Amino acid sequence: MKSNRLLWTLLLVWGWVASAAAQPATIPALATTSASPGRSHSVGLVIVTRDGKDYKDVQLQKVEPDGLLISYAPDDGGVGIAKLKFENLPEDLQRSYNYNPTNAMAFERAERQSEGRLRAQLLAQDRAVQARRLADELSEAWSTARESGTGFFITSDGYLLTCNHVVNNAARLTVATRQGVLPAEFVQADVANDLALLKVDGTFFPLPLAASNSAQLGESVFTVGFPNPGVQGLQPKLTRGEISSLAGIRDNPGEYQISVPVQPGNSGGAVVDEYGNVTGIVAARLSDEAALASSGMTAQDVNYAVKSSRAKVLLDTLPDLAGKLKPPHPFRDRRFEDVVREAQDAVVLVLAY
Repeated sequence: MKSNRLLWTLLLVWGWVASAAAQPATIPALATTSASPGRSHSVGLVIVTRDGKDYKDVQLQKVEPDGLLISYAPDDGGVGIAKLKFENLPEDLQRSYNYNPTNAMAFERAERQSEGRLRAQLLAQDRAVQARRLADELSEAWSTARESGTGFFITSDGYLLTCNHVVNNAARLTVATRQGVLPAEFVQADVANDLALLKVDGTFFPLPLAASNSAQLGESVFTVGFPNPGVQGLQPKLTRGEISSLAGIRDNPGEYQISVPVQPGNSGGAVVDEYGNVTGIVAARLSDEAALASSGMTAQDVNYAVKSSRAKVLLDTLPDLAGKLKPPHPFRDRRFEDVVREAQDAVVLVLAY
């Protein structure tokens, strides 16, 4: 809100500076004006518009192709500033200043384009300042965290899922969102399925959970998360792959095996299908050491995700939460970029202390 007020203040200041710089050396005297028969005013003191509004003690500041920029004396005292469009002024004033509707339209169009460019520049500068502030805040928060992982919002009022092993035994939790680094409250856990539910105050973009058993072998999926922040950085990373098996490690029916590349820090991230629905939650990867010990070779993209149906079991223990969940997207083709953008809006870095 403060940044929006600053933006519009800068726009107004820019407009006045531009007006002053373009001030003509001489300004024609104001003509006698009247809005309707029987009403008349002193030359140079009063302008009455076509809708009957009086501007008293007028001082002309600038003449532009589409109207007059004036200062005047409001009824409640002080000094007022107004832009009076020629189209709303009496015909005698229009003639006095050679009003041309075509020129006025071209001028207004150029003004809108110029203001639009300035507004875009100010917004870009504001976003850059906010991004730097958030980056500094995030870096400081991460530097003192004991554990980090990924999470994603499932309701617009701040409920989010992550892995229990990310937040287990934490004395304090925070999550890094696009609104800043915010404190998080531990709500409930499903230790057997390595899931945890957290709550953050605010309004956020949630992802829908896919219906049970909707995922198919070979289905394309992706995740957005925060792998190895100390090495790869604190910006979200996207990786893609397929559902390699409808069962997890040792044929665990509550998990999928996925070929989506993940690293420490991806735990708790959403496994998202091509429609934008969450089919699972990233939970683990087969370690190189375990694979080497059992087979003599390292594993290649052997990773595991808890099925979304197991997450729904956890959520069903909180009756008030069910009505807040976003319904799944229908199975219709969507632009991959749009699906990714939604996932990125919902994802957070979870920090445990």
